[in-house]
This record gives sequence, structure tokens and C-alpha cells, in this order.
Amino acid sequence: GRGGQGRGHRGGGNGQGGRRTQVDDDTAVMTNPGGQHQGGRNSSDRATIQNLIDNRQHIHRTVEKTPDGIQTHTWSHEKQVSDWITQHVHSMKKRMEEGNRIRQRDPLFVAAFDRAHLIDDFVVEEEDNGVKVMETSRDPCTVDILHSHSDVVSGFIEHGRYEVRRNHPVPSSCPAVTPGSCDQAGKRSVRNVGM
Repeated sequence: GRGGQGRGHRGGGNGQGGRRTQVDDDTAVMTNPGGQHQGGRNSSDRATIQNLIDNRQHIHRTVEKTPDGIQTHTWSHEKQVSDWITQHVHSMKKRMEEGNRIRQRDPLFVAAFDRAHLIDDFVVEEEDNGVKVMETSRDPCTVDILHSHSDVVSGFIEHGRYEVRRNHPVPSSCPAVTPGSCDQAGKRSVRNVGM
């Protein structure tokens, strides 16, 4: 595991001159070498995440860990909160598909993006008050990352900003990863990130 690394490394770190700036005590944003964020998407995602954290008492979640992944159901009886849940899940799915990384100070999220290409299925089923998600993989490390990530998301809901501020270890079944490590094509990854 990689749990004892504090807030991650500082400085360029992504191998291409990007820099990290602290936006507030909960959200770190990576800028690309030109210092530009990707449109309004990062700030929109960040606002949605912060709204979810601020309204976490209205969020309900169940998680089933399967041998090949996870099945989650996240919902709220508050219409606005359920809309934020749905928006957030679709946005994070798109980020995984595009490699538009977030939380790159957190080793678990680095590993999740590094291994996104090993997720076989990522299915989002919308419901009136939230979403069901199924993610599967044939890769044991990726399955362990899916399990750990589901625990972290549940921790965000249970503990709020305290958990958001923490970094989370990569499962011991996985090879060591570092921020800005190689993507599936073996090239250095430079992505704009939000929370």
C-alpha cells in the first residue's frame, strides 16, 4: 500500500511541467502546462461534489462487492440532491472514459485512472431518485481498486470533508503507482483535474 505519503508530491510531478495549486482546503486542481483549466467542467464538477458533501445527510448508498467488481445504489429523497448524484456519476464515468483525471494527489485515484482501460463494464442505470452503477473487471488489481474506491465514496458520504481531505492507499494487490504515471498507451498522462 501507499498510505503513508501525506498529501502526495509537490511541484511539476506530472512529467510535463504542470503545477498544482490549492483552491481551498478540500480541492486541489492540476493545471496543464499553459495554466488553463478545461472549460467550465472542472469548476462544475467541483461545485457538484461540494454540494453533495454539504448535503450528505440526505444521501443513501448501498454497495455490493462482487468477485469481479461492484454494484452500488446511491439515492436521495431530495430531488436536487438526487439530480446532483446522477450528474456526478455521469460526469465521473465520462472522465474515466476520456482520462480526464481528478484527485491526483490521492494514490487510489491515480491508480483508478491508470487502470481505467481494464474496466470491462461501467453501466449506469438512472432511477427516479438516484443511480445504480455496475463496474466489472477481469484484472484482480482493478477489482480491488473498484472495491476500495466504493469504500472511499461511502466514506465521503459518512464523514464528509474529513474524508475528502485524506489520501487513500492503493490496494496491496496492485503494482506501485505514482502521480502522473503511464496511461494504457504507455505515455505520460497530463490531465486537468478538479476535486
